[in-house]
Formats: sequence, structure tokens, C-alpha cells
Amino acid sequence: VSSQDTDPVGVAFNSDGTKMFVAGSQENKIFEYAVSTGFDLSSVSYTRNYDMGSNNNNPGGMAFDSTGTKLFVARANGPSITEFSLASAFDLSSVSYVQAYDTTSTEGEPRGVAFNNDGSKMFVSGESGDEVNEYALSRSKVELGSGSFASADVGKVIEANSGVFLLTSTAGAFTQLTAPTSFSQVASGSWQLYGLKFNTTDGDLELSGNVTTDFTAATKLDDFDIGQSEGTPTGLAFNPDGTVMIVSGDAQNKIFQYTLSTGFDLTTASYASKSYDASGLDSSPRGVRFNNDGTKLMWIGESNRRVYAVPLTTAYDLSTASGYASFNISSSQTTD
Repeated sequence: VSSQDTDPVGVAFNSDGTKMFVAGSQENKIFEYAVSTGFDLSSVSYTRNYDMGSNNNNPGGMAFDSTGTKLFVARANGPSITEFSLASAFDLSSVSYVQAYDTTSTEGEPRGVAFNNDGSKMFVSGESGDEVNEYALSRSKVELGSGSFASADVGKVIEANSGVFLLTSTAGAFTQLTAPTSFSQVASGSWQLYGLKFNTTDGDLELSGNVTTDFTAATKLDDFDIGQSEGTPTGLAFNPDGTVMIVSGDAQNKIFQYTLSTGFDLTTASYASKSYDASGLDSSPRGVRFNNDGTKLMWIGESNRRVYAVPLTTAYDLSTASGYASFNISSSQTTD
């Protein structure tokens, strides 16, 4: 990616891997690329970029929400996690700044950011503290578009995307009873609410709005000190159920794997004695991601300005890594 930025520090993908995004701290931009075959770096072409401007300099790790219309960027200078809105999902042609969460009191140099499945927890890897920080976010709400819940609806069960939710307020607050397949918007249709019953009740509620998260009301819960084993943590990623966490260690030139006995709970984290040595390819591994089924480890190398894809024989298991593919844009391509 040297034609776009000489200091790439973060990488992210859209849901099916047909778009790749790279954060560059030299140009203070987020670059968008088209990937002909999902998560296949042999077919990548540069599309466009979003200039974060002088007020949002030094971007790092990135994360999208499930709809692709929200982008969160870790910023070492600030320091903060900054939220941007995208008019079209996973499309940098129309981006606007929304808000920022100041991490000064908990982490002075955030480098990576990730979320749990329902957006109720945020995780930030920090270079100054050599740790991963866990934050609780304000509870997501069910939105009904132009509609609203009545007081009689409180205490009823909502079914959407194979998930089950107990409505706890007319404002849309809820308690999750069964995890949904996704928190994406559900197509409009016939609306039904079910009274809370202990017997099985069939039916679907189709929502006209999204389930959203307000990350500005974050409260720090815990942190996990990675100590000197990794040194200078940068990139951060989880498997779908939050029981595997990977962290790129800049100082040791390795990517490390951790086990969480309870998903997305840092108090249960421990080193899995598994790592991937990136030193033979790049001396400064940064952003890290998995493809959808966990059979590829995707990471970005700051030194050689390449994105790497490493096959895993066993999903989400760094000890089974073998071979690699990489992507570097030729110097003849446009930079704007």
C-alpha cells in the first residue's frame, strides 16, 4: 500500500471480504480497496480515501458496526476512539464525523479497537499501558422508525433475526434472552409482540429500524495486562463468540493468541501459548483480523507496507498457520 501511505497501521474488511480498508498515519487517511474475491489479496484495487483531517490525525485500528454505516477508529493522538457515519454501508465516498470517546484517563495511546457481538462492550489495546482495556457501553435500543412502544408493550417478548429480547422500557431498552444471528436491520413487515410466557411461542417481529449503540457513555470494566510477552500491543481482534483474542505485538514482531473462558470477559483471559512470528515477513505487525470462518489471519505490516493473509488449518488457531499471500499496490497507481 506504499502508493497510498508509507505508514499503514490498521486494516478492516466489510462483511464478505470484498472491500478492504487501510488506515494510514502518514497521510491521516482511511483508504478503501475493492477485492474481487472475498479475503483474497491476489485481486485488490484501490478505490478511494477519506481524509480524517488535522483534528483526527494519527489513526490506528478500525472497526465497523454490523451495518457498515458506523466506523470507529483508534487515535493515538488525542487520544480517543472516534466514530464516523457512512451514508452508504462500507463506502467512504460520503463520511461524516459523529463524536469521540476520550481514553486519556484509561489509555494514553490507543492502537486497536474491537466490539463484542451486540455492541455492549468495547475493547481497546493500548501501547502506553501495554494492556487491553474493556469498557461497558450504554445498552442498545430497539428502534421502530417512526413508530413507538406503548407502556403496555413493556414486559413483552420481541423476536427478530432468530433472537429473543425482553422489552424493558417504552424507549426501546431491552434484555437479550437469546442472541440473534445479527443486529442488522430487519425488513419491514407485520409487527407482533408476545407477552412474556414460559411456554414456547412461535412468531417473528420485523423491525423497521436498527439496533444501535451509544459508545460515548462508556464505562471501563477491566483491563488485561499483557506485560512484556508481547511488548507494544497494536492490533486487536476476537473470534465470533469472544473466546479467542489475538493481539499484535510490535516490539516482539509477533501476533499472540489468548483464551477467554467466558466470551468477551477480560477477567477470564489467559495466554494460550500460541503465537505467529511475523519477523520473517515484516518487523512491525499492526492491525489484525480474521476472515469470516477463521481460516485466514489478515494483518498489516507497517515496515513493508503490505497486507498479509495467512491460512490457518484450524480456524482461529495461530499454531496451525502455514504459508502466506500478500498485497502491495504498484507505484504507478494513483494516490488520491
